[in-house]
Order: sequence, then structure tokens, then C-alpha cells
Amino acid sequence: MSEASVRAFFATHAPDIAIIDQGVSTATVLEAAQALGVEPARIAKTLSLRMGDAVALVCTRGDARLNNGKAKAALGAKPRMLGADEVEAITGHPVGGVCPFGLALPLPIYCDVSLRPFATVFPAAGSRTTSVELTPDRLAALTDATWIDICTLPESPICPKVLNKPMPTEHLFADGAQAAANLATRIATLLGDAIATRGTASLALSGGRSPKPVLEALANTPLNWSKVVVTLVDERWVAPDAPDSNERLLRETLLTGPAAAARFVPMKNDAPDAYTGQPAVETAFATIPWPLDIVLLGMGEDGHTASLFPQAVELADGLTSAARTIAVTPPAAPHQRLSLTASAILASRHIFLQISGAAKKSVYDNALKDGPVEKLPIRLALLQGKTPVEIWISA
Repeated sequence: MSEASVRAFFATHAPDIAIIDQGVSTATVLEAAQALGVEPARIAKTLSLRMGDAVALVCTRGDARLNNGKAKAALGAKPRMLGADEVEAITGHPVGGVCPFGLALPLPIYCDVSLRPFATVFPAAGSRTTSVELTPDRLAALTDATWIDICTLPESPICPKVLNKPMPTEHLFADGAQAAANLATRIATLLGDAIATRGTASLALSGGRSPKPVLEALANTPLNWSKVVVTLVDERWVAPDAPDSNERLLRETLLTGPAAAARFVPMKNDAPDAYTGQPAVETAFATIPWPLDIVLLGMGEDGHTASLFPQAVELADGLTSAARTIAVTPPAAPHQRLSLTASAILASRHIFLQISGAAKKSVYDNALKDGPVEKLPIRLALLQGKTPVEIWISA
């Protein structure tokens, strides 16, 4: 087994994927990251777990930790790590080279959702010096893996203390129409650049009154819309033709004219409630090219963004989960919601925020000050240094 079986696996199932042999040890996450020149989080480590008589492999990001509570709930028993001898006997691979490819025995494979924010990841390839590079979704497809959420990130993905963190770029306008026109032009430019560079582009949009003129302006923008994937930042769990549906807003504004050629991935399905429907939405979102090129956020006067509301029971999970979506019941607003999580928002290439009026400008100014994200969730975007943020402000 070991490296030879992994090479045979890829020769049969994915001959386009090359085995990378650095000639130095990649047996630990830090060694692999250093050898491959990537951040440790992009190393897809494989955990060998025993739950009673059952054994399974879990692929997760390099800096994540197994959450025993989540794992017990998802896998049916508290897991323990296999010993080194057990690992090699069961997988055929040595410790430091364990991967879900070319296994000695058929085993259930799981991919933790913490892998999903990355364009590509690097699992081992059967030896202590080899690895492969592939997308998280292809990793799951090649190994027939089930997506699972059983790991915890080393720190909250939101608002780490960033020394000399960049301030958002502000675009100031006298009225909303000017701001909307400028914002639409900026979005179209970045989408065009993404198509030219990567052959595809992805965009998550907010609903409400403020984005409507932006969507109408974009609808007739000359662009290869067939290369664009459009989705929502959040959605109310209502019928797609209901007056409060963000999907309805997009279909009546953006997804007309040339932009109708874009592929739309909705956030609402036929499940009876948002909590039952969320797993299918998460699966659908795996088909979107990640990271998203643009996330267009809105902000409420309570400081919420997407459907991450202060005082919502699900807020803590929405701010820390490695999943891309979460079901939410707002503490005051009507209807259950599906929302992007903070990790999905921050994994984008560009974050845009559109605000208008003195009341929201005051909330925005307050949110720029250090303080708890739980009080003003818009801080998840404003008080971070990972993803560039631009703000369109109008009177």
C-alpha cells in the first residue's frame, strides 16, 4: 500500500492530479506547510478515528481541532485516535502519510466543512514526503466522502486583533442613485476581471430596498453572464414568489435581460423549515466556485448583517462555524432565515457594504470602534484584516 497504492489510485481515478514529492518531510502540518509554501490551514490532515468497533477517516483543515461533543453527536460515539500500529494496519499508510486514497481496507470517509473556504487543499499521498493538491469538493468526490461539521477552528474567524488593520475604503455620495450606479460599475468590473482571469465569477447579494437599484443597473450590464454564479447572502424561509422573498427580488431585477444567463443558486428549498432545509442548501452551495468573488452586505440599524442578528440564539454558531450557511430565527424580525456564516463571508475576495441615511451611518461609525462583534455583528467584516472591504455611503 502506501505511496504506490496512492499513485495507482490517482492513475485510475484522477490522472490529471500529480503526486507532489518535496523530498523533505511533510509528515506534520507545519512541515507540510513549510515545504509547500502555504498556510498550515490549507494542509488537509487525515484523522484516523475509532468509535467503538467502527473506524473512519476524517479530513479536516490543518489548524482545526476535533470537537468531541460535535463528533459524538455526528458519529454516534465519542471518537478516539487510532494508535500508530493500528493506523498503518488499517489504512496501509504510515503515520505522517495517512490519506483517504488507496486504502488497504474500505473505510467511511468524512470531510469536515472547515476545508470548504479554500480554493485548494493539500492532503498527504501515502508517504511522509508526498502530497496532492485538489479542491475540497473534488477531495470529497474522489473518496465518496460525506461532509460533516465536527471540528473547531483554533480561534474565532472574526475580528482577530489586527495590528494596523486597514480601514474600509469609503465611497461617499450625495444620494442613493449615484451610489448605486457607482457600486454596480464596480461589481461589473470585478466580475469581468474574474471571468478573464479564472473563467468564472461568483457573487452573493443582499435583499432589501437599498440593493434594488444596484441590481437593476447590473441587469443590463454587458458581461458574459453565463460565466457568473449568483446567490444570496441570506433568505427568508418563505415561498420564492412571496413579497418578502429575496429570490423574488433578484428574479424581478437582476435576473432579467443579459443577466438572466447567470446561474442562480437559491437559498430556499422545499423543506418545511430553515433548519431542515439547511443541509441541502449547504450541499447546493458546494457547487458554487469558492471563494466568492464579491459578497454584497447590507446592515440593519441594530448592526446585523446577513441574518446574523444580535441576541439571536444561533449568533455564536454563525460567527464561528466553518459551515457556509446556517439556519436562524431572528429575535424580532419575522420568518426563519438561511444566512451565510462569518467564515463564508470572510472567505470571499471582496466584501462590499451599502448603507444610506444618518441612522445607519451612525451605527456604522460606532461599529468601526473596537467592541464585541456579538453586539454589532457587522463588525465581523469591519474589524478584520483578511478581506478588503469597501463601503458605499449615501445620505
